[in-house]
Amino acid sequence: MKNVGDLMQRLQKMMPAHIKPAFKTGEELLAWQKEQGAIRSAALERENRAMKMQRTFNRSGIRPLHQNCSFENYRVECEGQMNALSKARQYVEEFDGNIASFIFSGKPGTGKNHLAAAICNELLLRGKSVLII
Repeated sequence: MKNVGDLMQRLQKMMPAHIKPAFKTGEELLAWQKEQGAIRSAALERENRAMKMQRTFNRSGIRPLHQNCSFENYRVECEGQMNALSKARQYVEEFDGNIASFIFSGKPGTGKNHLAAAICNELLLRGKSVLII
């Protein structure tokens, strides 16, 4: 056997007449293998990105309670919360130029953890590493 074409011819001679081969030539077989390889490669890349994102997320310190927090689902009930939301969004938008960390302070129940998690979730989606302490 010298090449794939020879193999295909040999297999066709051995197959019963009622069985039709999926590929008529070695080139068709190689093209199919190349296509399938590209499809599998893309799937593996997606899986690797998802696993990396999950590992990064797991190390972030975001508690399960806050994993779905975002700026969009933050409920604003007073002017102070509107200001905090605005500052949190601004921090994310200017993140690459920021040097310092972001610290929240205030009374219990005002949404500090929600906004901190929203910042982290947004930065994680942008491929950044984060840590909530």
